[in-house]
Amino acid sequence: SRIDIGSSAGVPSTPAGESILFPNPFEDFFYCQLNGVSGTKELHLYTLDGKEIFSAVFSENEFFYSRNGLESGTYLYTITNESGVDIATGKITAL
Repeated sequence: SRIDIGSSAGVPSTPAGESILFPNPFEDFFYCQLNGVSGTKELHLYTLDGKEIFSAVFSENEFFYSRNGLESGTYLYTITNESGVDIATGKITAL
């Protein structure tokens, strides 16, 4: 699957070490803001049964994901740091 990641502006701020994905649920795209983590990070999306459907590496603390044909449903996500340690996890729903 293809993922488009780019900088976002004018998004709500989050405390250091926390992440926020919004809007949730989303239709065409969602933003992620992750503060307090330097270096490269990796976003992983999984189906509810644990199948990874894609991953993407990014270095910015704010980015956006463009849906690109992702089917409607609820997905699990993890964001890992450059050492592979989970720094954020949760669920997000595509309408």
